Amino acid sequence: QVEVALALAPLSPVVHAVMADCWLDLGEQDEAEFSLWRSLELGGTTRGHLVAGRVALRSGAPEEALTWSLRAERFRSNSLRVVALQAEALRQVGRGAEALEVLSRTRPLMSDDPEVMAVRMRVLADLQRWPSLAEEEHRARAVYASSRIVGETLIWLDQVAPARAGRER
Repeated sequence: QVEVALALAPLSPVVHAVMADCWLDLGEQDEAEFSLWRSLELGGTTRGHLVAGRVALRSGAPEEALTWSLRAERFRSNSLRVVALQAEALRQVGRGAEALEVLSRTRPLMSDDPEVMAVRMRVLADLQRWPSLAEEEHRARAVYASSRIVGETLIWLDQVAPARAGRER
């Protein structure tokens, strides 16, 4: 799908940033960096800054990742991905208390995002806040369990609803 979008909009910095993000998820660092370079050359976007931060983290440069996260924050401060990147970069440079402060900016319902929860648990472990870590781990397990139940229910409904509709016809 991304390649189709790239063919349709070859000068879109967002499409190149998404392509870089996909390459990074696949573990293809060189391809990710090339797509990222192209995205940043065409214009700065939140997605491009996020990918640049992820590349920096994977390259062992958390200070650079923090810089990219702050740039992304200027575009979209309420993004969970921005918060997670910034908190992880702060954690990796040894500023765990600040990372917790950044994580606290997420709204309660949005803080169930797996990426945010994972960063929060790493920060709590670094700060040796064991009771808080245990609570967060319990919450993460509950979120995972409820998402599985919802997913299985949707699959069941997807299978049962057409059968019921056919029977009613």
